[in-house]
Amino acid sequence: MKAPPGEKISKDKKLHLSVLIFFVCLLFSFLLWDHYFNSADPIDRMFVSNLVLAMGILFSASAGLLVWSMESGKDYLEKEIIRRTEALVAKEKETALAEAKRSEAEHRHRELETAFRQLKDTQNQLIQSEKMASVGRIVAGIVHELNTPLVTMAGYMKLLMRTGFDKDTEVHLAVIDRQAERCRKIVGSLLTYARWDKPKFKPVGLCELIETTLAGMPVDFHRKEIHILKEYPGQSPVIEADSDQLQHVLSNLLVNAWQAFEETHGLKQIKITVIPGEDSVQVFFTDTGPGIAKENLDKIFEPFFTTKAAGKGTGLGLSLVYAIVQMHGGKITVESEMGKGSVFVVELPFKQASIKSLEEKPAGEIKKRVLAVDDEPAVLQFLGHLLHTWGYEYVTAANGEDAIRIAEDEKERIALIVLDINMPGLDGFETARSLSVNNRSSKIPVIFLTARTDLFDAGKTNLLNIHSILKKPFDYQELKQSIAHAVHAI
Repeated sequence: MKAPPGEKISKDKKLHLSVLIFFVCLLFSFLLWDHYFNSADPIDRMFVSNLVLAMGILFSASAGLLVWSMESGKDYLEKEIIRRTEALVAKEKETALAEAKRSEAEHRHRELETAFRQLKDTQNQLIQSEKMASVGRIVAGIVHELNTPLVTMAGYMKLLMRTGFDKDTEVHLAVIDRQAERCRKIVGSLLTYARWDKPKFKPVGLCELIETTLAGMPVDFHRKEIHILKEYPGQSPVIEADSDQLQHVLSNLLVNAWQAFEETHGLKQIKITVIPGEDSVQVFFTDTGPGIAKENLDKIFEPFFTTKAAGKGTGLGLSLVYAIVQMHGGKITVESEMGKGSVFVVELPFKQASIKSLEEKPAGEIKKRVLAVDDEPAVLQFLGHLLHTWGYEYVTAANGEDAIRIAEDEKERIALIVLDINMPGLDGFETARSLSVNNRSSKIPVIFLTARTDLFDAGKTNLLNIHSILKKPFDYQELKQSIAHAVHAI
């Protein structure tokens, strides 16, 4: 509390007055005592004695007043020290409070910025997901209709190439086969993009998969004098993933960097870094390419967006990469600056797993009877041809009702059912469920053929004796291997 100005002036005057009176009395006392000792007149000496006595009384009073003034000054000084100390503490408190408010405001500002970034990321993900879902709905119907002719066309082409023809015909057949295979891959990519082709999770060695992807890159990739740097951990992370889909992610990122190098004449370098964490593993793809313009960074994962020249890109590559990484429960981000290259970061859930190998079992010489079920006559004819070529007895059915009747008539002779899902009347699930409740056919393994692997949920497939699921258009060698595993597992 601040003292009033009048109080300070009053105390200063009292102290000064007390000191003045004290010294005046002291001076007069000395003078009177000097006069007393030097005077010979008795009356004069008497008068001086009375004056000395009066001066003594006055001196004592002035001394008392001085002491009182000093005590009063001491109290004032203590109060002044306390007052100034309190004022200083109050000022420090106000400063500290202001600093705390500023720090709290900065902290809240940072929290708001973080929340805004997270909200923006979530919004971008929702927008991206909606775009992908919209495109998926458009392509889904088209892809489904393309599967049936692709199965028969690609299958018979493989068989024709094994038959002897003149050299020119063989060249032509090889071209057709490559184009059919290209169509099959495009259809597969569109199915994955449409989120119909769910990942088939198996233990995958991440570093080994990267090496496999690098080894499978086109010859031109290795001829471009691209320096590949790799930084792997001491132990390769083994994750649960679909190796085919994940390899598509890796190869697409490598191809994008390779194609970007066409716009630069400096050092062509791609650095691949694998960093495992407790719950996730990160793969960094760092290139020394020309970089990505700032205005394009938010668009590169959008479907059909491309900066490449007409005819050199569809704009589905990175959007498909985005979809695959999301289906694996991960995320992909990019940082880039024009003239300074780009860094793509793929982050995937990580839980150390073990890789189990499955030995292939040959079909053998024993005749096994297979029931093939499909409503498409061309597919059914092709399946019959394959089964006969591989040494199996077979019987066919064009719908679920016929399949159930044949399974009951054949009793224990049916070793395996190759079953399509999308059929009129009883679909594949209903057919398999009907067979599963019959004691004579409940143990028969089923290989499903479908273009929509998203249909396989617990409610539809529970208690069904499913051996494997093949996506249309399937590779007939993959079908051969699946059948061999199924019939020899009985």
